[in-house]
Amino acid sequence: MDPVRDLERRIDRLESKVDLADQGIRADLEAIRADIERIKDAHAGFVPLIRYMPVERVVFGLVALVLIAVTTAIVSLVVRTP
Repeated sequence: MDPVRDLERRIDRLESKVDLADQGIRADLEAIRADIERIKDAHAGFVPLIRYMPVERVVFGLVALVLIAVTTAIVSLVVRTP
């Protein structure tokens, strides 16, 4: 779940429960909304971690394959020596 969207939903719920007649509360909520928008804009350029999962799996698979090959070669050298 996206934490920024979760914050927006919480603010909307809070806004529906709070008396907005007080100008200070209204200003605070608007400031929080502005901060959320600023966070969204700051993080817009980041790539989500989920997009790196396939790359991570391929790299870990290749590393495991190389380690298995090296271990097999060492074992074969040890077993082959008289």
